Amino acid sequence: MKRFLCLFMVLYLINVNAFAIDWVNLVSPNGRAVALDKDSISEVDGYYFYNIKFVNNNRTNPMIVTMQSGVSHPFSARIRTYEENEYNALEGDYRNITLNKTSKLEPVTYDSIVNTCHRAVRDIKHPVVSNLVIMN
Repeated sequence: MKRFLCLFMVLYLINVNAFAIDWVNLVSPNGRAVALDKDSISEVDGYYFYNIKFVNNNRTNPMIVTMQSGVSHPFSARIRTYEENEYNALEGDYRNITLNKTSKLEPVTYDSIVNTCHRAVRDIKHPVVSNLVIMN
């Protein structure tokens, strides 16, 4: 009986879906905090799509926004917004992240949270590999 119970528990735990959002905390040059959902990043048709979380100046609860940015430039657009509980209910389902894709991207400023996130996305998707050789 103990073996059956142990086997049942192992099989149950294997089938339980684990879900956790991998938020990367960032700070813009002007000191604003923002978090980037690392798992949401995708690159499609010359654009990055990713989700960010921040507290807007006139709100107390965090706002989660799906962003679209150019791969070769930080021009960006907000294409979807979520409340935190609505976003968590998606449980990491990013299949529709490109659903509201647009061609109307806007320029961003250097010290904005959007530019900060765009640079982080670019570094995650295309890390710079150094060819530096150190000789003694």
